[in-house]
Amino acid sequence: MSIHDIMKARASMVKSVRNLPHKYSEMYSSVLFAYLYDTLQEIKNRKNLDTTEEIDPEKYEEIVKRVERFVDDSDPGQKAFSRFARIATLYLVFIEKKPIHPPGMIFPGELKIIEEKGGFYCPVRDKQSEVDIALCEFCICKDLSELETQ
Repeated sequence: MSIHDIMKARASMVKSVRNLPHKYSEMYSSVLFAYLYDTLQEIKNRKNLDTTEEIDPEKYEEIVKRVERFVDDSDPGQKAFSRFARIATLYLVFIEKKPIHPPGMIFPGELKIIEEKGGFYCPVRDKQSEVDIALCEFCICKDLSELETQ
């Protein structure tokens, strides 16, 4: 991705959350963007390619479809964001096995993604099953309620 594509992706992300309360728009437009950008930089700078990961082709295709589902092809910013998010998400899910959202990210209700007891826990993981674009089912995070029952 070129720096221009990244700038378009950032502008699209800021635009898409402009009607959220400031705290949450900041989380999505800055914190999440920085996490995805850092992931792209990690991919770019990765030198050790001696590992082989099994990738479920159906899962891969479903992630790609969901990321692209709500993209307006006439909007260059949305197209750039789709590419940006798709690359980072696929890497996080299949290669690094890290959460799709950054640990510490705040969701409504002041709940955060946390790392504890060797795993990641998300307060909204099980609440997103009704959202067409949500990628929660592919994320390594477990629902926060699972931590509370341990």
